[in-house]
Amino acid sequence: MKEINLQNAFWPMTDECHDKLNTALSGLREEEPVKRFTARTVLIAACIIVALMAVALAAGQILGWTDFYSNFYNTFVPDGAQQIMRDNGEVTYTVGPVTFTVGGLYFDGHIATASTNARLAEGINALLTGNDPYDAIGANGENGEMIAQKLGVDPELSWVDAAKELKIPLYSVRAILEAPEEYSGEAMEDPMFNDDGSLTYFSMPLLNGKFHGEAMEFGLYLRVQEINVEDPAQQAEALKEHKTISIPLEAPDDTKEYTVPTNMIVEDTVRLDSVRGDLFSGGLYLTASYTVLKEDTSEDDAVDVLYSLEYVQPNGEPFPTGMSLSGGVKDFDTWPVVETEDMISANQFPEKIGLMINGDEASIVILELKK
Repeated sequence: MKEINLQNAFWPMTDECHDKLNTALSGLREEEPVKRFTARTVLIAACIIVALMAVALAAGQILGWTDFYSNFYNTFVPDGAQQIMRDNGEVTYTVGPVTFTVGGLYFDGHIATASTNARLAEGINALLTGNDPYDAIGANGENGEMIAQKLGVDPELSWVDAAKELKIPLYSVRAILEAPEEYSGEAMEDPMFNDDGSLTYFSMPLLNGKFHGEAMEFGLYLRVQEINVEDPAQQAEALKEHKTISIPLEAPDDTKEYTVPTNMIVEDTVRLDSVRGDLFSGGLYLTASYTVLKEDTSEDDAVDVLYSLEYVQPNGEPFPTGMSLSGGVKDFDTWPVVETEDMISANQFPEKIGLMINGDEASIVILELKK
């Protein structure tokens, strides 16, 4: 990911929150069934957290991916992907006292998505939270403050302390897609709380684009745990279900090339050789091929140069953020040729795209769609 200053995006962590987080990590962590974040995608998690801090829900509203992107990132899910998510339908599972309704399904070989509504069975008076019950309720910004107000508790309370104060049980849930190992990369997951007591759990694995079948069989990991709020070190065994869910592979609608200036060299380090656009229902993937020119250039040095490049509109305005919320160097397997992949939200190919160097609008190079 390109460097972004997120220093001012988060509230300071209080000592109380820090202590409770340590307790939670020591007492509640389970074996993770998906890959954890790497340096390449840690910013995805940060962006999701920032997004969740700023959202407020209308009464009774349950959000999915379309609302997620429009409300949180000022971007959109392309029309085709919205229709696919509807066409792929929903499936419901029950694990203990929780009903999981899995929808928002989309898969194009590069990303897969699922948004799962989790709600307690009718008649159960309890709190429902995500994978981190020691998070402060107010950590979700306006969303959390609204939930805390509805519950009548201080938003600085953790979910555990709120359950203690309200004298009701607390359940922690998780719902994630698991791609087969040979196609999987990093993954994003985060819950958002709805004011009807349910929550929406967002899961998006990133994939390597090497799958070419008609549909991929994903694992669906569902977990429910009643939290012992009095003694975090003594937790009952969580209820876990491993399901299989098939999601059809979306093929690109079209593939086109963009013009590249002859011998376009960036900082005497890399030469841009080609830019290809693959238009999917979920957006436009832009794949650029570069050649590293100097034999003594390290991978880190090449990454620094490549991450100084950004696709923008010809006037310098950014393109709408792509659904993957990610981008960058794919791998170094073909060194000194290196490919980057970025995604923008688009329903069609832009006639012109700009390639900006180091955020300098004066440096923008215009690439035109080949006819």
